[in-house]
Amino acid sequence: MAYFNIADATFSKSIASQDASPTGITWNNDGSKLYEIGSGSAKIYESDVSTAHDINTATFSQSINTQDSYPTGITWNNDGTKLYEVGPSSNKIHEYDVSTAYDISTATYSQSINTQDNNPRGMTWNNDGSKLYEIGSGSGKIYESDVSTPYDIATAVFSKSINTQDFSPQGMTWNNDGSKLYEIGFNSAKIYESDVSTPYDIATAVFSQSVSTQDSGPTGMAWNNDGSKMYEVGSGSDKIYEYDVTMATGFKTATVRSGDVPATQTNFPTYVDLERLGITTLAEAQSVRVYADSAKTTEWAREIVSATEMHVKVPSLTSTVSMFVDWDGVRSDYAVTATYGAQNVWNSNYELVYHSGGGSDSTSNGRHGTASGGVTVGGVAGQLGDATDFDGVNDSIDSGWAGIGGTNARTVSVWLQTTDTIDSPNFIDWGDYLSGQRWTTRVDSTGNLRTEVDGGYQIASTQIADNAKHLIHSVLPAGGGDVTSVVMYVDGLDDGTSEEGSQSINTSLNGTVEVGGNTGLGRYAEATIDEVRVLSIDLSANWITTEYNNQSDEATFWGTWTDVSTATTVTNIISIGNIVELNNISSIIGA
Repeated sequence: MAYFNIADATFSKSIASQDASPTGITWNNDGSKLYEIGSGSAKIYESDVSTAHDINTATFSQSINTQDSYPTGITWNNDGTKLYEVGPSSNKIHEYDVSTAYDISTATYSQSINTQDNNPRGMTWNNDGSKLYEIGSGSGKIYESDVSTPYDIATAVFSKSINTQDFSPQGMTWNNDGSKLYEIGFNSAKIYESDVSTPYDIATAVFSQSVSTQDSGPTGMAWNNDGSKMYEVGSGSDKIYEYDVTMATGFKTATVRSGDVPATQTNFPTYVDLERLGITTLAEAQSVRVYADSAKTTEWAREIVSATEMHVKVPSLTSTVSMFVDWDGVRSDYAVTATYGAQNVWNSNYELVYHSGGGSDSTSNGRHGTASGGVTVGGVAGQLGDATDFDGVNDSIDSGWAGIGGTNARTVSVWLQTTDTIDSPNFIDWGDYLSGQRWTTRVDSTGNLRTEVDGGYQIASTQIADNAKHLIHSVLPAGGGDVTSVVMYVDGLDDGTSEEGSQSINTSLNGTVEVGGNTGLGRYAEATIDEVRVLSIDLSANWITTEYNNQSDEATFWGTWTDVSTATTVTNIISIGNIVELNNISSIIGA
């Protein structure tokens, strides 16, 4: 169960609309004002709401005439200084300037633009006014436009459209972060929900579920600010309907499968797939707190990457350790620098961590990547959540960091999927173009893993250019002064050596660490890259095996998540008079 989830919406109440043919509704920013637009009288109606977002406490206060003789949609900008109306009589979107925020009596018409559809029924914005959306029943489409001046309809340029679920769509809206798109349909009398992988990009919307409406002729919908209430308006009964939406909560535990941790690992960042716990939204994920025990006395640091991806630092990971995960859907995420926040998952050994193959560095070092060549960070499926798809032509991510120098110990790891063996495709690289002064991890022409240092190299034994996802590690042990001392691992196992050429190592700090290619040499990898990590220590074989076991099959590693009992332990309770002693008795405390 989750906020902004239509399947968890339960009808609670309704009120009569002001108009005899209501076509849309919206709220101000704090739920103290409710707005309705209707085609019966061609008016916008404003009501004062004494209890925020509770339609039962709405009292009509004022109305104004619309620009269109048959208005069908209404919305605001982000601060109530601009009001918008859409209508099929004129096939236009109309914009008003509002001198007193959210007060329709101070609205002055300013401009209009033609709609994309010849029967527009609704409109909305993204969270910053840089994208305008329109829905229409003429073509049964949702239209997206880029807006160069936020919330100024005159600067909107059409970019794309998608088909609607209902062939007579009446309205649309978003959740609070653009990860869910909603459409209301007149023909089917349903509300449709789609998951959106790239926030506010309709091209990435995938239909997920639908629910029937209360009204036989639904014409509009809205949410309150946090998704705990959903609203529908309809002309079948001329009513506004309010739904309560249940938020998911949970407290679950799982234990590492015996044998998946060959030796105890200290401060080990373990991956957890939150979807397996029943968590479906980012709000639920950000409310997660992780503990070592059911009493919640010892908390562990965790990083929430997405609604499904979490990394937890386990202080002492063994094959018998248990994890306890609690969420309420309400708590905010920790600050990244907080004791139990994201950066504290990654200790000082981690120099760089890119979960999606590039972009944001999760460590406290802040070595965020800069994309070049047109590559889009994330957006494709990786082993752990999103990955980055590099084109092998000119795509790369530059960390802006010089890397690890000299003969200092290091570990480079990455999830890689590729078939590319042409022109020495590099996927992690730094240093200078002099003998022994460069550190490069790439795919050899044989399709095997290769580490080279300019003038010397080592090639591993297993084919990795087979279009399968592989976890690779290249490790320079402490005291290893030659490239022949490098140890390479493929899928958690030492992959040995098929060929090598000796060269002493003295890695230069000229240049920067690049992912996906080497811009200086023009060597680029055509590959999907995920979970890039660079460490200033030589990880052990047991650590690497544990990492592979966890990331390659998280469901087996952590096993089944089970609900934690709500039993309360009563210890040494003594009643004076009739003396009763209770020692460590667990029972459900009732009234």
